[in-house]
Amino acid sequence: MDATHSKSAFVYGQVRRALQSGRYAPGQRIDPATLAA
Repeated sequence: MDATHSKSAFVYGQVRRALQSGRYAPGQRIDPATLAA
């Protein structure tokens, strides 16, 4: 697994868990800069 795929998989997992936990409301925009931080 290369570094780019690893980072992508990590971020995907983090966003997925945040969505499932209710951290983001339905329809709420997710700011890419916030994710990057």
